[in-house]
Amino acid sequence: MPEKEYKNAICSLCRKEGIELFIAKDKVHKKPGVFHVFHCQNCQVDFIECPEDLTDYYDNNYFSDLINEKSLLFRIKSHVIANFYAPSGFIKKKIYGFLLGFIAALPQEKGRILDVGCGPGDILYLLKKVGFDVYGLDISQYAVDAAHKNGLENVALGMEDKLAEYSDEFFDCIRGSHVIEHMPDPIKFLNLCRRKLKNGGSLILATPNINSFNRVIFGEHTKCYRDIPRHIILFSNKGITKILKKAGFGDARITYRNMFSDFYEGLFCFLDDKFKILNTTLGKKLYRNIFINFIFLPIDFFAIMIGGGETMTVNIRK
Repeated sequence: MPEKEYKNAICSLCRKEGIELFIAKDKVHKKPGVFHVFHCQNCQVDFIECPEDLTDYYDNNYFSDLINEKSLLFRIKSHVIANFYAPSGFIKKKIYGFLLGFIAALPQEKGRILDVGCGPGDILYLLKKVGFDVYGLDISQYAVDAAHKNGLENVALGMEDKLAEYSDEFFDCIRGSHVIEHMPDPIKFLNLCRRKLKNGGSLILATPNINSFNRVIFGEHTKCYRDIPRHIILFSNKGITKILKKAGFGDARITYRNMFSDFYEGLFCFLDDKFKILNTTLGKKLYRNIFINFIFLPIDFFAIMIGGGETMTVNIRK
């Protein structure tokens, strides 16, 4: 059967035509299919046409943030979260608040939190330990079952539509870490978030920024495009602000931080696309090597200074 040809596609956010940029494939799980990537100039987003059944593209090994007390990364998360929410002096609070921004997009105060796209619930597990009332949603039954095994009984199967089942003004915080780009209808999701948040409650989103320094350097080889077709709509910093206002939110505060160097990961994605280095023993050893990671962090700091960080955290109050 001949490959379907595209000249344009309709942006689901504004119903205007997008401009075709390039053709992408699933580079993470190697699922079959060819996906045309478009840019909407009106919304300042890149997008693909949503697959009919998204669950076809999520394997159990997609979920890597498991609850593992022996893992160094998990222990670091646990230490930072425990100390940030513990009673402490001004200086200590500032230090752990700065570190918290690198490991997770989280609220400043304890309360009732919903983590949308929570996976197996590693962050919810740590928040519950420090006194949060935790709820979660995920599209994967595997992830939900894993969360239940770790005592997270309020984690449910579902995504944005499931939000409608909660009472209005029920949550102090709704968190979505690298999840809004996976949604075929993010405006519906944001409208529901606004209804379910208490007055003064916070919405916290972490998502890739296509208006980034890495995008200028690596183009279509930028990391955020590797997760197509699970990444359906990819936002710019201007685009996410625009859609939040469309959903009735006010001004958002956008910061750029990530535990791992986005430039380092972008460079690896580029080299893997060109030379398949992640198929080699050396490439696997070097990927996410913590020492090499620190060498590249100054480039990320430069990108942040010019407003071109690739991982953006959006924090907004109702």
